[in-house]
Amino acid sequence: MMPPLHVPGRRDDTLADLHRRADMQELSFEAAVSRLTAELLCDLHHHADQCAADFESVLASSYRAYAGQRLSAEGPFRTGQDSSLRPALLIPSAAAPEYELIATHQGIIASFADAEWHLIRTAARIDYQARHAPEYSYERDEDDLVALSRALGEMCGTSAAQIIIQLTPQIEARIAAIEQGPDKAAELGHEHGHVGVQPYCGLDVDGDATDLMLAFGETEWMTDANHPYRLHLVTAYADAYKAAARHSSPAVYPVHLASRDFPERPAPGSQHHSAASAGSQQPATPQAKPATDPRHRGRRT
Repeated sequence: MMPPLHVPGRRDDTLADLHRRADMQELSFEAAVSRLTAELLCDLHHHADQCAADFESVLASSYRAYAGQRLSAEGPFRTGQDSSLRPALLIPSAAAPEYELIATHQGIIASFADAEWHLIRTAARIDYQARHAPEYSYERDEDDLVALSRALGEMCGTSAAQIIIQLTPQIEARIAAIEQGPDKAAELGHEHGHVGVQPYCGLDVDGDATDLMLAFGETEWMTDANHPYRLHLVTAYADAYKAAARHSSPAVYPVHLASRDFPERPAPGSQHHSAASAGSQQPATPQAKPATDPRHRGRRT
């Protein structure tokens, strides 16, 4: 995830200064930042001791400020889920403090239910990669899992490990969905290509994959973490669609027959019905595809 364009209190040339320091010390940029961060925290800890300040409280306060600044710059991480229809499985402790923002590499999690949902998906990606060749591993998922499980554990009055245990059935279900997703996308693409319906995603390099993502429950923003799985879905669907379309006869597509004779023209003198009534033999009006969501635009989904 790219850092926000502007964070209050940060100089515009800070990154350039850090890059120069890394070059002078013959270190990578990441190694230089890690060293400076460790030195800064060490100095701050000594200063807190001298001032008889509670370093952990100060650290927690700085985390809240950091999360708040990112929230202002990025907005909350949108899962695309309706919490009223998808209540959280975990139960916060009655003695737990008010929910606090959780900063992850993918975004700022602004609600308890979203944090739980995000943890399930994060843990599932980690376990999936552990069981399969880690071709597209996302190392920052480990950091996010720690942050989410600790925060939820504090709110539920239990440990981070216990949170993972309680959500194991949902994590396993998500792993199964990841494993089966490309095959199901290929089946759907073959079906759509065979009957000639409008594809659920672009079939070339660039295209809108909103409909395909919604069909498979991929409702959150596209990030570096979920991009590989989404790319598998799009590729499997598009390849199967194109293969099925090449071997189908364009003259017998059911969708063409339905659009040609629907709605049925009323006979002279008869009463016209614009839609099929319940129990009639006339076909019902096909449902419109989901509205386009600009977050899913582009081949990289």
